[in-house]
Amino acid sequence: GKSGYHAENLEYGSALAGFISDIDQGVVPKGSILLIEAMDRLTRLPPQRAFRLFSDLTEKGIRIVTLADGMMYEAPMGLD
Repeated sequence: GKSGYHAENLEYGSALAGFISDIDQGVVPKGSILLIEAMDRLTRLPPQRAFRLFSDLTEKGIRIVTLADGMMYEAPMGLD
């Protein structure tokens, strides 16, 4: 995989970039789940940018599940 520390995982050609592209193209439907080991595995960007990525995904209807603690994050009703 590509590093989340320098946002390489958001660049074209990475799995996460491809996933986001598939969401935007409607290939990945709303309600789909993105499984990650822990929140810090999604990205290691500064907090404001990390929150923006997290918000963008959940507002597009993607549920984020962290395996380390079993938490599920999704947009509040009416935002997805």
